[in-house]
Amino acid sequence: MFAGLQQGSVYIDTSTNAPATMRRIAEIGISKGFHVLDAPVSGGVVGAREATLTVFVGGDKKDFERLQPLMKCMGRNVVYMGAAGSGNVTKLVNNVMMYINFVGACEGMAMAVKAGIDPQTLLDVINTSLGQSIILERNMGLFLKGEHWDFATELAVKDMRLGVQLGGETGVPMEISSRVERVITRFRDEVGPGKDFLEFMRDFMQRSGVELPGRP
Repeated sequence: MFAGLQQGSVYIDTSTNAPATMRRIAEIGISKGFHVLDAPVSGGVVGAREATLTVFVGGDKKDFERLQPLMKCMGRNVVYMGAAGSGNVTKLVNNVMMYINFVGACEGMAMAVKAGIDPQTLLDVINTSLGQSIILERNMGLFLKGEHWDFATELAVKDMRLGVQLGGETGVPMEISSRVERVITRFRDEVGPGKDFLEFMRDFMQRSGVELPGRP
C-alpha cells in the first residue's frame, strides 16, 4: 500500500472502509513516517465528474488543514470529522441513511402508482415536502427517464454490510438497516454483483405489479 512512498509523503485514502481498518492503515503509515488521511467521498459519478463531491476527512487536523486545498480539487464540501477513521464512520452513517431512503422511495412510489398517482407528479410534489431526499430526487428522476446510476449492486451490499457492522460494534440496534441490508443482498444474489443498482427500483416495481406509463 505504501510501496514507493518516501518518508514524509502524504497518503489520502478515498475508499469506503471499516473505520477500524482505516485506523490500522493510519497507524502503519504514521509509523513509517507518512501523513495519512481517510477521505471517503459522497456524490456519485456526477459529483466526481463535476468536482462537487462531499469529502469526509479523518486524521491529524494539521495534515487536514495543510491538504484541504488539494482535496477541494475534487470536492466542494471538504469537512474534517476527527481522528483517523472518522471519515469512514461518517461515510458509513451517510450510506446507511441513503439506502434506507432509497428503499423507502421505492415502496412509496409503488404505493402511489398502484393508487392511481402519476409518478412524475408525485416526485415533483414530494420534492417540496418533508419526504424529500437527495436520493429520491436524483435517483427517482434517473429511473423515470430510463437512465442509469452507474453504481454496481455489489458496492451497495458492501456499504450496508459495513454500516450494520459498525452499528453492532457501537451497540446501536440496527433494526431498519439490517433489514435493508438483507433486501439489497437478496437483489444482488438474484441479478449479479455487477448490475446497476438503480435496477433495484425496476425490480421492486415489477414485484409490486406496477407499470409506469411513459417510462422508456
